Amino acid sequence: MKKTHLILAFDHELSLGSARSHKQNFFDPTDSIIDLAIELDVPICLFTNVCSAQKFREWDRSGFCKPFCDQLRRATETGHDVQLHIHPQWLTSEFRNGTFVPASTYSLGSFKDRTPPNSIDRIVTGGIDSSMRFAAK
Repeated sequence: MKKTHLILAFDHELSLGSARSHKQNFFDPTDSIIDLAIELDVPICLFTNVCSAQKFREWDRSGFCKPFCDQLRRATETGHDVQLHIHPQWLTSEFRNGTFVPASTYSLGSFKDRTPPNSIDRIVTGGIDSSMRFAAK
């Protein structure tokens, strides 16, 4: 009999501008997925959008960035995988008066003629570096 392998992968990303509660809309659902994976002894992969966390280091270090890192660390410490997922609009979006102001740069192609740190190669290498640091803290 042929053995079948299945990879359960989940986008680990915050909706830009529409989440009223990071805990309710992002952290609690992901914790439930991790809890279920642990209970079922099934490995999962979180495709994490590190661009959001990179910006939240500036905007909301304790309310989002720290729990984000804690969640990635918990996932890796319990045997799950974390991979890079990029939504580059976070890098040029703004947070003003408690409100997200999304940028129109939704694809990496929007950054093709930019210079570092907003060049495609720096976005990708910075994302890889950040994801490893966020999961290891």
